[in-house]
Amino acid sequence: KEPPTENPLLGHPRVITLPHLGASTVEAQTLTGVDVAEGVIDALRGATPRYAVNAPFVAPEEWGVLAPYIALGRKLGALCTSLITDPVRQYELEYWGELGDVSKAPVRLAVLQGLLDGVCEQRVTPVNAPLLARERGLRYTEHSNAEDESYAGRLVLRAVTADGAHEFAGTVLRDEPHIVEVDGYWVDFVPDGALMFTYHRDRPGMIGRVGMLLGAADVNISGMYVGRLAPREQAMMVLTLDDEVPETVLDQIHAEEDIQRAVAVVL
Repeated sequence: KEPPTENPLLGHPRVITLPHLGASTVEAQTLTGVDVAEGVIDALRGATPRYAVNAPFVAPEEWGVLAPYIALGRKLGALCTSLITDPVRQYELEYWGELGDVSKAPVRLAVLQGLLDGVCEQRVTPVNAPLLARERGLRYTEHSNAEDESYAGRLVLRAVTADGAHEFAGTVLRDEPHIVEVDGYWVDFVPDGALMFTYHRDRPGMIGRVGMLLGAADVNISGMYVGRLAPREQAMMVLTLDDEVPETVLDQIHAEEDIQRAVAVVL
């Protein structure tokens, strides 16, 4: 039977009650409670709950594939917003490989959440992101492609701004999101925590000069990745860091000869 209405737990602010769902055994009731708790935790963390009533449903058999791509989509959108200098007018999503065989909506909403989170004053979620996008006139297109020659699956975000198109791409390796392209530069890094990007001329000693400035400020480097268009021409360096870069240090790096731009990002 349903719980009696006079049960004091019904009015407790930290208790969520549900209608009877047919979970008749102790084990079934426990699993149902765990599902609810996990959904609440996901929502509070800004992730997409698996069984949200106002968000796209994800079939259980697809969740294993989709979950890391949802995380990737959010990071890809946030990275795009952090690195470009003009507002996004419209964007295009390409789903490659295994992404073409599963539901696209959760990934699309995650990308949109990442794109808007850094430019909206209010908290952005997968539920309110479409409404916020419509209010800003932000349009999108999407399409799927056949198998990817390099990855099991790949997500490509192409954002159009006043100064042109900017392309970002990522994949999932060992169930962990990886960024593999940033605006034409091919790299491979995990988008998590403190990061720094430098856009510079490809010259001997560039990596060492940046490293010395960070070391003097006690900023520890955990990883370094360089992509370049051609030898001794334009290059981009990505540093994954244990500490955030102070603004004064970022200014010092930006002032270095041959460095056109330095950007600190926290994901």
